[in-house]
Amino acid sequence: MRDAGAGDWSPGGCPFDADHEMVVEAAMALDTRLIGVAMRATNPVLIQQMTQLAEDTDSTVDDGQSDRPIVLDWQDGDVVEQIVEKISHLIGGRYYDQLDVAVHHDPMDLVQAINPRQFDPWDALDFTLELDAIGKMNDHWQTSRIVVGLYGDGVLIAESWVMVGIPPRP
Repeated sequence: MRDAGAGDWSPGGCPFDADHEMVVEAAMALDTRLIGVAMRATNPVLIQQMTQLAEDTDSTVDDGQSDRPIVLDWQDGDVVEQIVEKISHLIGGRYYDQLDVAVHHDPMDLVQAINPRQFDPWDALDFTLELDAIGKMNDHWQTSRIVVGLYGDGVLIAESWVMVGIPPRP
């Protein structure tokens, strides 16, 4: 990262090199948020410059205690996961470490299993409900509504339902 306004050398090639204020003005004009990613930075000035840009462009996320600048240091783990988490916070989403599926409502006790029950946040939410309605057959058609809940880190975040038709005994 180079700041022409702070006297940093830059390779040139443009009519003029952007300084800190120009980057801030451009980001604010476009209503853009910046994510600083330092790849094993050995110079603390780079992190300081990125942090200042993040603060000056409101490129922060609320961690529950305060707004923190979105500046990542690749030494701190999986940089892709960190970037996705920060973007999720920026767009108002939520990042979950663990996703679980559970049956909320099954009045006829049809669900025998859910496979899989747990998901990694990067997995597609694709699961199977294994049902057994053989012992529930009657002399007429029946329907049963099964409600399934999706939990993120133990908190209910969504529900869905499926209507099951049970034919009469042959």
